[in-house]
Amino acid sequence: MSGKRKTECAGLKCLICGADTLHAHSGIDSCRACSVFYKRTIDRESELVCISGNGTCGTKGNIVSCRKCRLERFKEVLNRASSVQISCDVERRLEEESTEELANEIPDFPNAEAQARKSGEMGGLHHMRMHEQMKMRSAPLRPTKYSDMVPYSQIFFGAMIDFAEEAFPDFNKLSAEDGHALLRGNFQLILAIDSAYRSHHNFPNDETVMATYLTYVSDDSLPHFMKYCPPEVNKDAAVEEFRKNMKGTTILAKIDMGKASPSVDEFMVLFGFALWNDCSCSLDTEIANLVKKNREEILRELKIVYSRKGCVEYTPRMGELLILLASQEGAVERTKEDVQMYRVMNLFNEAYEEEK
Repeated sequence: MSGKRKTECAGLKCLICGADTLHAHSGIDSCRACSVFYKRTIDRESELVCISGNGTCGTKGNIVSCRKCRLERFKEVLNRASSVQISCDVERRLEEESTEELANEIPDFPNAEAQARKSGEMGGLHHMRMHEQMKMRSAPLRPTKYSDMVPYSQIFFGAMIDFAEEAFPDFNKLSAEDGHALLRGNFQLILAIDSAYRSHHNFPNDETVMATYLTYVSDDSLPHFMKYCPPEVNKDAAVEEFRKNMKGTTILAKIDMGKASPSVDEFMVLFGFALWNDCSCSLDTEIANLVKKNREEILRELKIVYSRKGCVEYTPRMGELLILLASQEGAVERTKEDVQMYRVMNLFNEAYEEEK
């Protein structure tokens, strides 16, 4: 960060385990440890068993030692918080703004960002194939290659900087260094949400997932993907590792996205929440306050969208979106663990190397 000093937040305690915490996490007063626990555990809820057998570990002061009770406590606090947030000032805002357009609506689907990604990935084609597609004004989806991943991710990152500067005035209040750090810290979550959403829409009936804007990966295309990895890699072992890990990360994230099936407005809320997120990076108090402010504003605008569409009972729906966001965060945490294994296998190490 840019050298700003962290300051203490007085009186903030985790509502799950009771520990002191500098910042809230996952939209509630929870410590980082409980937030990470929730993201890593929510998809495995059915496997958990209360150690006392009666769900009373929280009242006995040993909630951290019981994974089942700790998860149930987190869900209870999360649902209660979302209900309180949702019931607040929608009617007042609607009255104030009934005769004028919202000054700060949910951002439109990032079309400029999408066009930048499309153009950048088209440029990665052989020039003959690129011109052939340009003549047809088409950009068909194609199987991804190992060599696509890092450069296409960089294209997305640059497009996201432009999108954040255009869509969120507070992003421009950050120094270039802090804005970059915020986006970089949350970029894997943005990638996960973007991939899951477009995977659900482009391939709703199978386990194919989007790898980049125009490329996808499936069980059948994995050998093609690994064909272009470094020569020292054991390709057969790498294919099997990817196949196994996709089940618990990208494919599971796609399934969760399909169950919730967010609208474009709801997707943009998830997109905004992924950007304005304090779970994956350590922020000083000033930036943490901006994160909280923008998350509240995004949620407030979504309430107004629901109300204008005649959706009165939207509390359960907003709870579903928060749970979906948590499941995507959990997939990112598991992906980080998978990446460590990939690096041992000499995969994607070039993404961490200094420029030569």
